[in-house]
Amino acid sequence: MHVLIAMLLLFNWTGHATHFELDFYGLSYHLVGEGYPEAPRKLDDKAAWVFSPGIGLTVDFREQPTQSGLAPLAMTGYFQDCDDRPFFFVGGGGRYRHELSPNWLFDLNVGLVYSYAQDWFNDTFYGVLILIGNIGFSTPFLGRWWTYRLTYAPENVGISATSGGDLLFMNLSMAL
Repeated sequence: MHVLIAMLLLFNWTGHATHFELDFYGLSYHLVGEGYPEAPRKLDDKAAWVFSPGIGLTVDFREQPTQSGLAPLAMTGYFQDCDDRPFFFVGGGGRYRHELSPNWLFDLNVGLVYSYAQDWFNDTFYGVLILIGNIGFSTPFLGRWWTYRLTYAPENVGISATSGGDLLFMNLSMAL
């Protein structure tokens, strides 16, 4: 319920934004070199690499996708965690964007997200705040800007999905 209310507030706040991104989640990596050994979609023997599908929306409050400089961000999304349980998040932060060339952009993003996920041991949903950071590289493809993003999430013992160590998430974003 908390996540639904936060998402509604986010979408009401986006009236002045002109740059939206559809985020496609898919790959996570446990930085300690091993993850949850019984992960249903693990990609290696130690479950360091796991397929974690999901989708999200990022709102960048700048006039044009190629505009360099600082801008506030709002983000929300959902993915399946390593134990194939739902993981929801909503939050905000800032983005520094730099045009490397007319066809390449670099992003540095920092955000604070409220994460809401099902505990692996008692099936109860818990919410915690998690500070995240990511970098992204964007290029035009098929008439839209596409971004490959690498996100760092530190270990957080408030949710079992993030309690096993620091994580990297890889995703693609498509400008709408």
